[in-house]
Amino acid sequence: MLWEVNSLSVSFSVFVIICTLWLTGKFFNEDAVYIYESYRNKKHSWRTIRLLKHSCFCSICEIMVPSNGIFCECCGISCDLSCLKKAEKFLRCKEKKLNEKTKPHEHLWVHGNLPMNVECYICHEDMESQDMGPGLFGFRCAWCQRCVHDGCFELVENECDFGSLKDFIVPPSSMIVSRTRVAPKLHLTGLNAPEIPNWSPLIIISNTKSGSQEGSFIVATFRALLNPLQVMEIGSHGPNDALQWAVITNPVKCKILVAGGDGTVGWVLNTIQSLGIENAEVGILPLGTGNDLSRVLGWGEAAAADFEPMQLLEKVRNATPVPLDRWEININKSTRIPLRTRRQQTFFMYNYFSVGVDALVTLNFHKARESAFYIFSSRIVNKLLYLFYGGHQVLQQDCSELEQKIELYLDGERLENLPELQSIVIANIDSWGAGVQLYNMSKEPEEEHSQSFSDGFLEIYGINSSFHIAQLQVGLSKPIRLGVAKEVRIKILQPLPVQCDGEPWEQTNCDIVIKRHSQRTIRLLKHSCFCSICEIMVPSNGIFCECCGISCDLSCLKKAEKFLRCKEKKLNEKTKPHEHLWVHGNLPMNVECYICHEDMESQDMGPGLFGFRCAWCQRCVHDGCFELVENECDFGTLKDFIVPPSSMIVSRTRVAPKLHLTGLNAPEIPNWSPLIIISNTKSGSQEGSFIVATFRALLNPLQVMEIGSHGPNDALQWAVITNPVKCKILVAGGDGTVGWVLNTIQSLGIENAEVGILPLGTGNDLSRVLGWGEAAAADFEPMQLLEKVRNAIPVPLDRWEININKSTRIPLRTRRQQTFFMYNYFSVGVDALVTLNFHKARESAFYIFSSRIVNKLLYLFYGGHQVLQQDCSELEQKIELYLDGERLENLPELQSIVIANIDSWGAGVQLYNMSKEPEEEHSQSFSDGFLEIYGINSSFHIAQLQVGLSKPIRLGVAKEVRIKILQPLPVQCDGEPWEQTNCDIVIKRHSQATVLMNQN
Repeated sequence: MLWEVNSLSVSFSVFVIICTLWLTGKFFNEDAVYIYESYRNKKHSWRTIRLLKHSCFCSICEIMVPSNGIFCECCGISCDLSCLKKAEKFLRCKEKKLNEKTKPHEHLWVHGNLPMNVECYICHEDMESQDMGPGLFGFRCAWCQRCVHDGCFELVENECDFGSLKDFIVPPSSMIVSRTRVAPKLHLTGLNAPEIPNWSPLIIISNTKSGSQEGSFIVATFRALLNPLQVMEIGSHGPNDALQWAVITNPVKCKILVAGGDGTVGWVLNTIQSLGIENAEVGILPLGTGNDLSRVLGWGEAAAADFEPMQLLEKVRNATPVPLDRWEININKSTRIPLRTRRQQTFFMYNYFSVGVDALVTLNFHKARESAFYIFSSRIVNKLLYLFYGGHQVLQQDCSELEQKIELYLDGERLENLPELQSIVIANIDSWGAGVQLYNMSKEPEEEHSQSFSDGFLEIYGINSSFHIAQLQVGLSKPIRLGVAKEVRIKILQPLPVQCDGEPWEQTNCDIVIKRHSQRTIRLLKHSCFCSICEIMVPSNGIFCECCGISCDLSCLKKAEKFLRCKEKKLNEKTKPHEHLWVHGNLPMNVECYICHEDMESQDMGPGLFGFRCAWCQRCVHDGCFELVENECDFGTLKDFIVPPSSMIVSRTRVAPKLHLTGLNAPEIPNWSPLIIISNTKSGSQEGSFIVATFRALLNPLQVMEIGSHGPNDALQWAVITNPVKCKILVAGGDGTVGWVLNTIQSLGIENAEVGILPLGTGNDLSRVLGWGEAAAADFEPMQLLEKVRNAIPVPLDRWEININKSTRIPLRTRRQQTFFMYNYFSVGVDALVTLNFHKARESAFYIFSSRIVNKLLYLFYGGHQVLQQDCSELEQKIELYLDGERLENLPELQSIVIANIDSWGAGVQLYNMSKEPEEEHSQSFSDGFLEIYGINSSFHIAQLQVGLSKPIRLGVAKEVRIKILQPLPVQCDGEPWEQTNCDIVIKRHSQATVLMNQN
């Protein structure tokens, strides 16, 4: 067990990691600053080009902007530093405020640097259809975001209507602003409401210090889409200035999107209360570490690094306003020392209030974060610090015997004989400690309802220890449920740490009284379901069909099975046209009626089931339009991916009633290329089950298959049977799963399959190289992903044969053959040992974690342990290395050797790019028949490589590599490790696999 490891070793390992990451923070935080601070009307607001995730060309000289270049966060022009003066002089920026109130607003065209996957506003062709080569081509309006080809530019009218975000944007001509004498900053003093239907201005409030400190990128992103004055950063001075928008727009409803953690959201809600604002509705872009309120309201546990801003704004538009209880906390006769000084003795709570060990861990973390030496900008590092302080309290136990240090009263009655506790939590929402659902974990089976954040009741729980918190976070224990109350009083008898909504302080002796004060309007994103039988909202213990999408309460299960049809996996009628399968209600958001083309939500039917959705083509219709729909279904926009039930030839075995595919009649669908989804439910965050349910609802359910220990053979029978038709395969898993599928394709002799990746693993190196990303977002859009699969380009990937001669090896998964294949990299030494230790922990019966972050923390733990242990030292004396038949003599001191086919190793480390000489212009290729060989000094060297503070030792390049292992050593192939005894390992190219390169 981890807790039994020597505490000194653990502490020193964590210290080494933190020192390394401290240098990382110092290295990378230099980019997140303004280069040009002036922020005035019609002037540009410059930021470093490194905030952008794509290359740009200079808007003046049209040469590619180097890494020290800049871009304007408001209008989007880019320039080299040498062109800055010309850009300031000749290129206009967005006007924040205009004096001409009656003149129509005009487009502000920016030349080149267009976003991807957009079409021309005039001819409706893809903007990239007219390839102009490198440089600037096409135009984009900085206000409405429409794009036009150079040849279509003269056909565009001058007037701009602000595009799809016009109901969110405050037009410059509507604003009344003034300047102060103290500073040249613009201040909003009045507003003339524009004549725009359903206009409801959106205000973005971003805390640049929250969580991973992504606030600067958020600000730049939304200033490009809205009026820049609608997007404001807050720091120590608070959100008062930003909320003047809501004061001035009254009585018009104003939407506020808070980019920050729970503390920032509470800060904004408290300021709304103090300013007496009633017309504001608050949504959340979660940037914090815990984000408990965001989880409950459906905004997610953390904003994805590559989130789509237009999708987020559409969610803000469609979110439902709901009331959130505001609880008043009165502290009587106390002297308290807050982290942020508060003079008042009355403040407000929205999420939870706690006293004890959880507050102490949070307080220690906040003290470290607020210190002058703390400059981290990583959510993972924050969680690592929480883990460190929590582990310290397992030994220290500063809050033991809490039950003797307080008195607890619920609705005026004292709770006598409290059990042994180290923490008490008073919760308004069912999320605490970064997602722990205390109510759902502790409620009895007969309790059907869920905790509400607007019913005027608080739930009170007890926690035994810091170790109990760790057990709760991984689902190995339950909290102690102490009661429920409308008013809570806590009498603190000696100084104790407390926290309110994640903001901690040390509290001296006092009486604390918590009672409901009022309610605040906040925007709920969650999509509730209604039972397809009784039409009542389905409770949290309800169920849904992953194939057709019907939902039901458990009490209605038998009726649903009897009366409601599901998707037919196979039909006998081959000539009969396929018919729609209509499902009543529970429609997706943001869809229009297939018949009248109006928004499905335009006809508000109230709660319950309304509208119909076809489970095959996904088209939706209003109840009133239902009779106008034809019976025949063409399978919609995914018809080129779907295998029609009538095309399938299936059979059942006597052993099991499971359907087996034995033949296929290709349907008469243009460009038909069936898509097969192969999901590994054990990969990374173990999200495979959700992936399976998502795609079974969109495709023929038989096209979506889970794999476990039995392998992907059954799933790949699709490719065998569809031959010679090209078949696309989307593998949802990590590098090991992708390699497993590619090896099976090789063994089955399949030539018509093209493999794409939905990255669910921890490293996902091949996915990074092929453009599928470092990790799938928790709230990814499946239709967008399928569009990326459709547009992806098939490319060859070298398949390398590894022969192990005269060896006895002990693999993690037993492999009897002595020949197998590599696609990413092969390594021997300390990196393989760290991976092996992690895999042993993950494969053990005690390992039930389903979090990519926990996996990375375990890698950090085992890596830090090897900084001290150094089990692979003097590796150069334990092996012989031959490149193209020639032995490398006098190897330097090494602890690892990496043989790479792709330029991504160890979760994104680009060894080739880091080690190549300046005069080398080309990049490493995964299809040129060459391998790159690198040396690694130590586990600490790996940590330095991962944060860009060092370079690998480049040993050479070869078409064939031979490694002679002289004593047992850990090795790994594509992330799959084992202990290897004395042997000769020969690596040479065998053939090539076809994979899909994502171009988006």
